[in-house]
Amino acid sequence: MKKLTVLFALLVTFALSAWAQVAISTDNSSPASSAMLEVKSSTKGMLVPRMTTNQIEAIASPADGLMVYCTTDHKIYVYDVSSLDWRMVQYGSETIEQTVTGSGGGTWMAMNLGASEVATSKTDANAYGDLYQWGRGADGHQKRNSTTYSTQATNFKTSQENAWYGKFIVNTSSQHDWLETQNNDLWQGVSGTNNPCPSGFRIPTRDEWNNEASSWSQRNDDGAFASPLKITDAGYREKSDGSLQEVGNMGFYWTCTTRVDNGVDYTEYMRIYSSAAYVNIDDNNFTRCRGASVRCIKD
Repeated sequence: MKKLTVLFALLVTFALSAWAQVAISTDNSSPASSAMLEVKSSTKGMLVPRMTTNQIEAIASPADGLMVYCTTDHKIYVYDVSSLDWRMVQYGSETIEQTVTGSGGGTWMAMNLGASEVATSKTDANAYGDLYQWGRGADGHQKRNSTTYSTQATNFKTSQENAWYGKFIVNTSSQHDWLETQNNDLWQGVSGTNNPCPSGFRIPTRDEWNNEASSWSQRNDDGAFASPLKITDAGYREKSDGSLQEVGNMGFYWTCTTRVDNGVDYTEYMRIYSSAAYVNIDDNNFTRCRGASVRCIKD
């Protein structure tokens, strides 16, 4: 009789739990009244099953609304039983951006474009990021190991139709630009042509860089790294052959500021090294054809 009583109690408990709401949390809170399952955390996310394309397509009789993450193309899919097909969850263009308030004010990105982490030192290779030719969009040319192309671009459009798409354009002519016809209107503001920064961000002006540097504890690469921006000595790519130069010794950061002197188009950039940090114009020693770092500021 005792065994039957225990069995009956277990069955009742199981039946009740089968209909109960479930909460998975770190604070033992109850689930929301409208949810059968609530996962609650302020420090961790939730993982759906991760599969290759072949594994997803091999799922037998997937239920309507079944969700998976595809490791082949890094996208989320939901099964639509009405069309008997996996539908991709649409991504927006925005991404989560880490930001900091600069020493001189303004909201800056906490990392260089293309960096994988906030710098832990001024020579943290994971924080170096990409190296852009001035005025170009993010087409792949900015990667430190991108291939080179030896003919100047005939237009500034970021299009796969261009032979130079994704390639670092080298140039040894007196013009020292990746563009055949120079254009001072690129990279101007958040809506500027070829602006590589995330939505709501843009390339800083010379005054914004100068204002930031004037607030550092030291106006050199030590002060740059000690600042909230954690600036690194990311080096640059040479205009003549695309080789990496001064990596670990200097940082070169583009501004959006241009000017014309004696009929020559110049762009100003921030140069940072052990002895100084200042904004300079590009010249025969540093030109729009070279690849430099980009640190974006919020508009």
